[in-house]
Amino acid sequence: MEKVEFKIPYTKFGTIFADKDGDNLVITGVSKDYDKKNIWALVHKGYTLWKYRDNFAIYQQDKKFIGLGLDKEDNLVEVNFSKRPNRHIIKDEQPEGAYWYAYDIATYNEHHILLKAQKVIKRTQEEARIKAEKLLYKNANENRAKCGACERHIERWDEGNWNGVVYDHGFEQAGYRAGVCIGARYQPWEKSPEGKIVYIKQLQDREAEIVKCKPNQARLDKLIKASDEYVVWNNELKKLKEDLWQDFRQSRWYPYKNFDINFRRYLLDTPGYEKFESPKRNPKFFDVNIWNQTTLDELLDAWQRQLDMIREIISKEQIKVDNWKEQLTAREIINSRG
Repeated sequence: MEKVEFKIPYTKFGTIFADKDGDNLVITGVSKDYDKKNIWALVHKGYTLWKYRDNFAIYQQDKKFIGLGLDKEDNLVEVNFSKRPNRHIIKDEQPEGAYWYAYDIATYNEHHILLKAQKVIKRTQEEARIKAEKLLYKNANENRAKCGACERHIERWDEGNWNGVVYDHGFEQAGYRAGVCIGARYQPWEKSPEGKIVYIKQLQDREAEIVKCKPNQARLDKLIKASDEYVVWNNELKKLKEDLWQDFRQSRWYPYKNFDINFRRYLLDTPGYEKFESPKRNPKFFDVNIWNQTTLDELLDAWQRQLDMIREIISKEQIKVDNWKEQLTAREIINSRG
């Protein structure tokens, strides 16, 4: 039994998930979510899937209809519709604050999907094979192999005594480059797990840092004090912008581009405004913006989320090391073909 996912061009069905055994295909779910986080089952509590979008689905049983989807806080909730839902019913009876709309909604049609599925799957698999083959030749020609830490394909360093280690390269973390990847200058993943091992050690150091910064009331009080100071500083800056706007427009620091920076530079031309030389930011604790009503429980929840996340990453990476086996690099695969 093979698990497959595919899309049928020029339809609203989105991504279709199925179990494939030879020519037999059993659809298990559908999704119109770009990240494929919300996968709608074909049956829910005895109701069959009727229509669906990225963030909600409608199920039908005779003349009864229920909605299953995300509320404004992204919790999965259920709604019993008063009658057959159209765009007005969906809008009126959706969870409060949710974004359930009929625009671009798909109607589930298993017959239509199965009619085209085999050709689409075959074409999708062939396209994936061709893409993978092109990438293999590209990596072979450029002598690229997988970095043990970030798992990107990076050029190998064969000159001198480097013996094919991975070149220096950047490491992206949470959307930004976080310096040189720790897997650089180690053998690639195909030849050694050493890059992954040092990456796990780096993650474990980060885990220890998070454990040490467990919040307490004293830390919360300090953060709230800093937030109060920021509010006073920011309110004073806003007031100065209103009062000195006309004078600022005539100054050498105008025009409006980079307004906040230029306005603070303008203020520094006058003695007494030195406190605006450096920008202030409202303090944060992980993903929590601090204000005077922030509670210790909020900080503890944020701290626990970070700790759980780093531990989950460590666990997944350790499993890869435990199951590591030497492999051929892209260049070695191509050379072995003769």
